[in-house]
Amino acid sequence: LNLGVVYAELGNFEAAERCYLKSLEIKKELSDEPGIKDIEKNMKMLEIRKQIKIELANKNGGFIFEEGKSYNEMIANFDKHVIEEALNRAEFNVSKAAQKLDLPTSTLRSKMETLGIKPNKTK
Repeated sequence: LNLGVVYAELGNFEAAERCYLKSLEIKKELSDEPGIKDIEKNMKMLEIRKQIKIELANKNGGFIFEEGKSYNEMIANFDKHVIEEALNRAEFNVSKAAQKLDLPTSTLRSKMETLGIKPNKTK
């Protein structure tokens, strides 16, 4: 749990989440209800921190460097965010979202499939 807190403080949210999940697994085996509640609280705070990081990225040109991620992973995350936002603004209409992004609809659909985006499952 403490290692997860350290990772969260360093901004490595994926590593923090892995630590929290491992801690949760251990606490459940021990039937440690107070410990489980602490971990769940930390996981909720981690989600809030992730959202804040995304919001800050949007205010800073839409992209931030993600420690521990490869170039391709960072670009995929950025693409996914942009596509999901375009779908939200287009009321989940893929053709309208493609127009907003100045992309052919077939290209957008292909990118969505690659990134695992379903138009009805965006934010």
